[in-house]
Amino acid sequence: MKRKELILIRHAEGEHNVKGGSFSFDPPLTAVGRQQCREARRELRKEGELDLICVSPLRRTLETADMCFKHERCDRVAVEMLRERTKGSCNWRRRVDEQQKDFPSVDYRHIAPGLDPHLNR
Repeated sequence: MKRKELILIRHAEGEHNVKGGSFSFDPPLTAVGRQQCREARRELRKEGELDLICVSPLRRTLETADMCFKHERCDRVAVEMLRERTKGSCNWRRRVDEQQKDFPSVDYRHIAPGLDPHLNR
């Protein structure tokens, strides 16, 4: 039987991590966060070729995955169940069509189109 490994990484530093609080709507990474991704990418390359990348549909996680796995040729899938669920606008995502413009290599077919369903909670 072929062995599979699961690699989990947390998103890099987002604007909400620095500004304190959760009042940024689906915040992007900071300059420090982007540097963290470059450093992580060097380490992650040692893991070898990947079969699949699953990512939360939040901008900071999409940015992290995009930067860390920039050269991977495997499928990338957005998965709603991977996202943070705590209250606060930093955990509300942009509409899928907006995310698709910035991250076109990700498959969003498992994400409900339109506004974030968590906005109504």
